[in-house]
Amino acid sequence: MPVASRDQIDPQYQWDLSNIFASDDAFLAALDAAKAYPARIAALKGTVASSAQGLLAFLKLDDEVDVALGKLANYAQRKSDEDTRVARYQIGEMLGNVRKLKKFADPTWKPGNIITTLIATALWGGLLWMGVSDANGGINAMVPIFGISNQLLAAACFVLITVCVAKMGYWKHLWIPVVPLVWDIAVTFTADFQKIFGPLSYFTTASKYQAQIDSGELTGEALTNAKAALSNAYLDGVLSVFFLVMMGVFVVVGIVVVARTFAAGKYGAETTSEEPFVESQWFAPSSLVATALEKKVQREYSAKLHELVRNGQVAA
Repeated sequence: MPVASRDQIDPQYQWDLSNIFASDDAFLAALDAAKAYPARIAALKGTVASSAQGLLAFLKLDDEVDVALGKLANYAQRKSDEDTRVARYQIGEMLGNVRKLKKFADPTWKPGNIITTLIATALWGGLLWMGVSDANGGINAMVPIFGISNQLLAAACFVLITVCVAKMGYWKHLWIPVVPLVWDIAVTFTADFQKIFGPLSYFTTASKYQAQIDSGELTGEALTNAKAALSNAYLDGVLSVFFLVMMGVFVVVGIVVVARTFAAGKYGAETTSEEPFVESQWFAPSSLVATALEKKVQREYSAKLHELVRNGQVAA
């Protein structure tokens, strides 16, 4: 049964995002406008407790930011689920990380939209073509390497977490991501290595199929299936090599960064792109239900805040 495209589906069964933003252009305009919020919030520094009007201005801005960012996030999330063609946004963002291709990160650039749409369509079309043209179902070529690729992705996450923990200076907690990282790498790299070299490798399997084809003993459907299995084995083997090399480089880079961080002896948020920690001046219970002591502190805090507002004093 053919799968209908989005333009063939009754609108009542589609996402209706028009009540959030009328178009992508409206969304991008709101996104640009949201960039002014940090400056507007910073402008209220020291005025929250200076007067009732100052507190009211802050609360109004807080509500405005909450609603605006909520709409932006909701629209973006729904848009990503709306249609597989949204893959072009992800491809454009990825290409935009390259210095000479930064223009692709601009979703309003039409040439970039066309190019990324063609790339996304070609990728999906390739998978569909494999599933149709291969007698064994070419998509099955992806199944054998799914486990390895998935676990290598987990290892990449552990490497990233290890680097973050090291840069923050939490050395006594470094073992927490390192232990599963070592185990993941040991198991997955071993499995990947065995699928590249030796009797269990994809290339050994490909050689066996090649020998059967060259022998001339296979005919008809059996020959067609053997040729399909041969191409699948070579594809899986090449991808396994690619995954192993890329993950190996990623692990080495992570180790180098951790070693340099340790050698430099500089830790904390200032060594990363993370915003520096600023302790809040507001009080709130530590859990959903406040303890008796927290209730007492809350009353004292509210009384003090009321006194500062009444006297027109500026909060520290």
